[in-house]
Amino acid sequence: MKTMKNFMYLCIAFTLLTSCTPDEVLDPIVGKWQLDSRTVNGIEQTTECERNTTLEFFEDGTADEESFYLDGVDCLSDTDTSTWENLSGTYRVDNDAESDQTLNFSQNNTVFSFTMTEITNGITYEFKGIFRKL
Repeated sequence: MKTMKNFMYLCIAFTLLTSCTPDEVLDPIVGKWQLDSRTVNGIEQTTECERNTTLEFFEDGTADEESFYLDGVDCLSDTDTSTWENLSGTYRVDNDAESDQTLNFSQNNTVFSFTMTEITNGITYEFKGIFRKL
């Protein structure tokens, strides 16, 4: 009887081990992200309304964005759909092809940040955004 039990446990263990296939490794950007912080030249600019902004990147290379912004007193939203691609750590989103972004992932790929620089009227502005995975 003991041998039969051991044989059954061995069969169950073998079945579990051989029936599972490793999960496909997804790009770390795939998933839904929420705006945590937006700074300009190191100064926090994010309002509570804007912190509702989300980005969702899908495996098929598409992305949805819901942006929130203050319009006077009201918190309004706008949606946009685009495509994205990973260019070996630099990401391109189709609605901003002139500005490929390097995303820095941290905290076990649950946070990403990016920095971009813009010069307007001779003044340099450094924008930094931080998103957290939902």
